[in-house]
Amino acid sequence: MPSPSTALLPALGLLAALVACAAPPKPSPGMATAAATMIELPDGTACRADEACTLDGRAVRRLDIGELEVTVELADRDGGTETLSFPIERVELADGAQCPSAGQGATLAFEGKRLNYTCLSAPVAGLIGGFDVTDGVATAEGVVLGHSDGEGFTAEEIMMFTVGRVVTAAE
Repeated sequence: MPSPSTALLPALGLLAALVACAAPPKPSPGMATAAATMIELPDGTACRADEACTLDGRAVRRLDIGELEVTVELADRDGGTETLSFPIERVELADGAQCPSAGQGATLAFEGKRLNYTCLSAPVAGLIGGFDVTDGVATAEGVVLGHSDGEGFTAEEIMMFTVGRVVTAAE
């Protein structure tokens, strides 16, 4: 007759297998556990996407990262608000890869999303669509390109990347 401690071995093995199956998925190569995304305004002011900051001595009430621009809502001296927009010059991924803006002209599109930024040293050719900001951390979809004679450029893979910094330019 097996001892009580050896009788539990099959149950413990099953429990270990269940725990292994329930492990969280691994993030895409470009997903890093990151601090909040920094937004650099044209005057050099750096604001975290999830904290208040100032621009020209005025309180920034809200920052929105659009596909091609950052919109800033400033407190007006009279108690109202003023809204300014600054074009995004480049996006820096959390791994340090630089992705300059593709501009506003014609460019490639995949899955109905425009290629807005071309990445210089990343595992992807560029970033498509807009940004998703959750708890102050921005993410973007990166596309790995393929090419065929019949179809031209194709999206071989689309994966999520953490954005470390968004750098804006003066209008």
